[in-house]
Amino acid sequence: MNSIRSLFCFRRTEKPKRKDKTATGYFLLADNYQCRNVTRIIEEQMILNDYIMDFKECIEFDLNRHLVIRLKGMKSLEEMVEELEDVDIQKMSGEAMKQCVKFFSSIYNFSIKEKIFS
Repeated sequence: MNSIRSLFCFRRTEKPKRKDKTATGYFLLADNYQCRNVTRIIEEQMILNDYIMDFKECIEFDLNRHLVIRLKGMKSLEEMVEELEDVDIQKMSGEAMKQCVKFFSSIYNFSIKEKIFS
């Protein structure tokens, strides 16, 4: 019960006192019982507490907000390719695929503009 409370600490200064496996377990339970709203609430609280899941888990549990944050933190296409190699692309949601394509096109356009103006 204490670990569940740690997910819902609302003060920005508090850091969650739990391990990655705990959050993954909650997402698995919510997924098994098809409680999408529980997944969204936990995802929102984790973002508020500055805790971001791994790229693979973002795809697996359809954590679109986490995925956007992970993609914004990437510096290059090579970094994105490394992350996507571990993911089953066939199981990606349409929204996750759209975010990855959006990131790819923004980085690609930036590199083209950089070459043109240099």
